[in-house]
Amino acid sequence: VIDINILGDSAEGITSTSDNGELATLESTPDINQTELNNNQSQTDTATTQKSPWRHWGLSLIVILIVSLGAYQVGAASGQVRWGIRWSLSGVIAGLLVYNYLILDLPGVSFFFPDGVSIFSLGISVLFGSLSGWLIAYLYQRFTKS
Repeated sequence: VIDINILGDSAEGITSTSDNGELATLESTPDINQTELNNNQSQTDTATTQKSPWRHWGLSLIVILIVSLGAYQVGAASGQVRWGIRWSLSGVIAGLLVYNYLILDLPGVSFFFPDGVSIFSLGISVLFGSLSGWLIAYLYQRFTKS
């Protein structure tokens, strides 16, 4: 007869009754060691960050919209509504280009972000990309004949 404790009390172990009626206790050893638990935890954390692209997309979209709205407002306040729209659209395009470049992990991303792209680094990169798009459109306006 083998009695197995299903509640997981490993201190008691497994008790069995031998043929001659003596009780024998077998100590159970855990099958999973601590390093395997740590590896599983880090894989779970990585999978969690990989499964939440909506957070990255949402943050990027908010940053891009704020910059493009600011570009439009600056253009409209200075009396150049058409240029404000152009500045805004160039900020959106540049921000989305930076976002796609980072998310698709194109060449060079691992050089700038060796530990991977965090949500903070993604937000800052999209911010600078969107601002640089606005700057390029502004410089285009200043140095061309219109």
